[in-house]
Amino acid sequence: MKTGIFVHIEDLKNKLVNLERIMPGQNHYVYDFGKYLAQEWLTQNNMPPRYNGMGFSVESHLAVDRLALQRGVFPGTKVRSTLRSASPVIFEYLRREIPDIADAIGKECGDLSFGEKAREDTNRYMKREYVQNPATIGAYSLS
Repeated sequence: MKTGIFVHIEDLKNKLVNLERIMPGQNHYVYDFGKYLAQEWLTQNNMPPRYNGMGFSVESHLAVDRLALQRGVFPGTKVRSTLRSASPVIFEYLRREIPDIADAIGKECGDLSFGEKAREDTNRYMKREYVQNPATIGAYSLS
């Protein structure tokens, strides 16, 4: 098993578009998010040609932030994803799914550290999030 490799952006996009195959049984929001990342977020100019798990996590959190902001602050912007109209609870749900998405991508690439690094970064991100807004602890559930 390889460790610490970078995933080329085209491979990453391909895996994100095909999350239904590599992560069966997930909520449709996870698949929509993968498609959004692949088809809109990672196609922007100046994106690096390769990603490790932490880089993927950072970009994924930024993408969730963009979706959330454009929903509430900039409702007229051109986000083509079905996630644009999702509730804030869905955005927090997606944040928690980022490590699992990275795990699935890492397994497909033969690199378990891809998911581990994404999980570490997400844990750091979530701790900062709770410090900024302690009222949100435990408030996010799809059930």
